[in-house]
Amino acid sequence: VGGLEHASQHLIYFRFISRFLHEIGRTPTPEPVLNFLDNGMVRLGGAKMSKSRGNVVVPTETIDKYGADALRLYILADTPLRRDIDWNDSGIEGKQRFLSQIWDLCSKLAGDTFPAEPTDISTDLGKKAMGELAKLALEVAADIEDRRGFHNAVARLHGFVGELRPLINDADEADLPVLRHVMAEFTKILGAFAPHSAELLWRDAFAGTGSVTHAAWPQPDARFLVKDEVTYSIQVNGKLRGTIDVAADAGEADVVAAARADSKVASWIEGKTERRVIFVPKRLVNFVVS
Repeated sequence: VGGLEHASQHLIYFRFISRFLHEIGRTPTPEPVLNFLDNGMVRLGGAKMSKSRGNVVVPTETIDKYGADALRLYILADTPLRRDIDWNDSGIEGKQRFLSQIWDLCSKLAGDTFPAEPTDISTDLGKKAMGELAKLALEVAADIEDRRGFHNAVARLHGFVGELRPLINDADEADLPVLRHVMAEFTKILGAFAPHSAELLWRDAFAGTGSVTHAAWPQPDARFLVKDEVTYSIQVNGKLRGTIDVAADAGEADVVAAARADSKVASWIEGKTERRVIFVPKRLVNFVVS
C-alpha cells in the first residue's frame, strides 16, 4: 500500500468497497481480509520514491536488464517486509548471479524423466542433501506462513544452494538420483520467490509436468532432520573456550571426556583443581576450576 503512512487511506476505501459488496449480497463477509500487513517505502538516494519528485525506478527497465525474478528476490530479501528499502542496483545484480548459480547446478542434473523419490539413501552425501531439503522446506514454510519473514526465507535459499553446490560438484554416479530429486523439490520452493526461473527449471531440467506453482510443497522427511552429531559449547568458569562435535546419543561421561581431551580446553584446565562440572544435555559443558 506504499508504506504505513498510506495504510489508513487505503483501508478506508478497501473496507468501504468490501462492506458495500457484502450488503448487496455479492460477498460472504463484510471485512475484506483477516489481517492487514503493510510494506515499507522504497527510497532512492535517501528520499522516498515519488513520481512528483521524479526520483523513481521504472520497473520495466529493471526487468529488461536483470529479469523479473532477480527483481522479486531483491525486494523480498533486502529488509523485513515492514521496513523501508534503500534501492541499490548492485543488490539486484547479486540476485541475478544467484539465479545463474542455480541454473548451473540444475543443468548438471538435467534429465529426460522426472526424478522419482529415492527409496534407498545410504551414502553420507545423500543423507546430507535430503537433510538440507527437509530443513529448507520446514523453515521456509514457517517464514512464509507464520513469521512473514520473506527476507529470511530468501537467505535460506542462498544457504541451501551453498550447501548443495559442493555436494553436486563432488557427487558420484550413485548419488545423482538423490540430488536430482532434491533439486527438483527445491524448484517448488524457489517457485514462491522466483516463479519464472522455477517454471523453466521444472520443465526443462527435471521434466516436470504441469506448473510448478501447482505442485505440492515438499514434505520434510523427519528421518533426515535428526542430527547424527551435536555441537557442545565448552566453557571454563563460564567463559567459552571451545566447541566439540559428538554423537547425538553420547552420554554425559563421554561428552565430558571429549571436552577434557580437546586441546583448546585442556590448556585452560590443566594444572587446576576441578571443583564442579556443569552439564547441559545437547548444549554445553562448563568446567568450574580454581
